Amino acid sequence: MASEKKGIDELAAAIQEDLQGGTDNKRKYWLLAERAYQLIRNERMRDLSKAKLAADIEGAMQKDEFNLYTFIQGYTHGK
Repeated sequence: MASEKKGIDELAAAIQEDLQGGTDNKRKYWLLAERAYQLIRNERMRDLSKAKLAADIEGAMQKDEFNLYTFIQGYTHGK
């Protein structure tokens, strides 16, 4: 469209509508939800380190048959 020099009026109208707040805020809500999710995740994992996990996995593997999904239940349930 740009090479045909078409669509300028539509673009201008869309920009004007956006500036007036007439667009749907779903994208804004989605972006805020994504950021909230990241902050919550970071807060919940604050006391967890990869080095500690590696050490715990090493110890668990030496004891018996290791299952990752069973192992993580100790970290996800009851915390």
